[in-house]
Amino acid sequence: FRTAAGAEIDVVVQRGRRRLGFEIKFSSAPKPARGFWNAVEALELDHAWVVAPVRESFPLAEAVDVISPLALAAVLDARM
Repeated sequence: FRTAAGAEIDVVVQRGRRRLGFEIKFSSAPKPARGFWNAVEALELDHAWVVAPVRESFPLAEAVDVISPLALAAVLDARM
């Protein structure tokens, strides 16, 4: 998803009333760009994840977490 204002996120999934966002990074110390944060706000996402090659998940902000690709399936099963 991308807007003319520069808001950008890799994947947005709408499941019922829930809107979820996903950003893919290849760094083990991911730092999403300003466009990601703008997209989280503009889309009014319920939760967003930065999927990256990390060993353990950790929070980046309220309703935004960094997570490994392997842990993502379990988290989505629990939230959907």
